[in-house]
Amino acid sequence: MVEDLTIEEVVTEYARIKGQIDGLRDLQNLLEHQIVQAMEADGATILDHPDFNVELSESREWDRSKLSPLAELIPPDVLAKSFTPAHQATIDVPDRWDMRQVLALRRRGTRVQEIIDGAQIPGRRRLSVKEKEKMETYKESKQT
Repeated sequence: MVEDLTIEEVVTEYARIKGQIDGLRDLQNLLEHQIVQAMEADGATILDHPDFNVELSESREWDRSKLSPLAELIPPDVLAKSFTPAHQATIDVPDRWDMRQVLALRRRGTRVQEIIDGAQIPGRRRLSVKEKEKMETYKESKQT
């Protein structure tokens, strides 16, 4: 099919299809925005739908420089699981925070929670819409 077209016709077809894809992408973004807005208004991260699993998640980033005050509040032996101070090897090794361990420290009080929460950098929310797997009924499986 494409092999029979001139290069001009291929370019024209390409531009036409690209325009359609761009239009569909714009529509998809608009629909996604509307779904996210509705879910955020309800405070929902999961939306019940008969045919799709709909989840809203948010990526997390951390400003690790804001976690330093934790050293004053957490015992050194406990903090050692979460924090590696800057040191020199053959190169300078900067401070390193293991966020899995740091997040476990939140149970140590309001001030610790405030420091950790203050270090969080808002991430981009991500919407996931996946078609649910249809369960085949016993009758349907007997007919096939």
